[in-house]
Amino acid sequence: MNSKSALSLIEEIIMVLVFAIATAVCLRIFVYSSDLSEKNDVLSHAVIEAGNAAEILKSSDGDIEKALELSDGDIRIEPVDSGSEYLGKAKITVLNEGEEVYSLSVSWQEGVS
Repeated sequence: MNSKSALSLIEEIIMVLVFAIATAVCLRIFVYSSDLSEKNDVLSHAVIEAGNAAEILKSSDGDIEKALELSDGDIRIEPVDSGSEYLGKAKITVLNEGEEVYSLSVSWQEGVS
């Protein structure tokens, strides 16, 4: 009888160990998915911010100062030489905590009323 109880105890210890390992793996996966979801939220927000800044820049006829004033968030707009007097170009960069998250090149037609 004593050997049966010892065998049963070993079996229960092994089952607890397997469940503990499975729990640790599941927790790691949940933490990873949470981090990934947060990064995707930041990227999605950055894409929307860059698109909004591009539309503001186009509607303000390339006035970078006005576009920066009307834009929300941490955005940098740099003019780019287009090689033509009729084409305006800029690079819009969205930052999050000082790091570049998303960059968008935008062009608009200039000199047309």
